[in-house]
This record gives sequence, structure tokens and C-alpha cells, in this order.
Amino acid sequence: MYTVPDVDHVVAVARELGIHLSPDEALLYRKHLVKQLEEFDAFVQARLEEPAPPMVSTARTPGYRPSPEEDPLNAWTWKCRIAGAANGVLAGKTVSYKDHIADAGMPMSVGSFALQGVTA
Repeated sequence: MYTVPDVDHVVAVARELGIHLSPDEALLYRKHLVKQLEEFDAFVQARLEEPAPPMVSTARTPGYRPSPEEDPLNAWTWKCRIAGAANGVLAGKTVSYKDHIADAGMPMSVGSFALQGVTA
């Protein structure tokens, strides 16, 4: 479970965001925050392992997580090569995209540790 802030902390954080809460309002907000954190924790704990989907395209590699030496700024989640069409607007180009774009067989975490390893 995650650490839940006390009422004074909720009031202080709200004040920093320009929101003025009374202690009673902060108590109500904290109650809802506890419920949300419990639901999030249940979601994280219930992750199911899924088999990797079959690779249908022969013009691609399965990819890999780049090493710290290859990606010193930790900018990539996954690295792979997918050969495209010989012509078209992206022909001959190298592109990259965030890991919230579904591509068969490639992991996508949508920037969240709770979804790491989910594949399209």
C-alpha cells in the first residue's frame, strides 16, 4: 500500500496548488484518496502474465530493452526494427514513438510501472 498523507499535508499540498480546503474538506478528500490508492494497489497486484503474441511479420525483429550503455539517458523503453514499405512518406526514414502506441508484440507501459510488460 502507498503512504497516505494526513489531513494537514492534504491542506498544505492543496494550498500550493491554489486550492483552499478546510480541514473538513481535506478529511473528505483524504477519504477518497485512500479509496483510490486501494483500488490502484489492487490493480497493480492483480497483473496477469500474458503470453507474447505470435510474430506475423517476417520483416521485423522482436526487439530488446536497450542497455544503459546504449541508452545512457534512459530515453527508450524498447528498441526494434520494423522494415516498412519500399515507397511512401516514411520510406527510408527512422521513426520512434512513445510506448502508448500499440504495435503487435512490442511491450507498452504507457509510462507507468503498473503496465510494464503489457504487449499489444
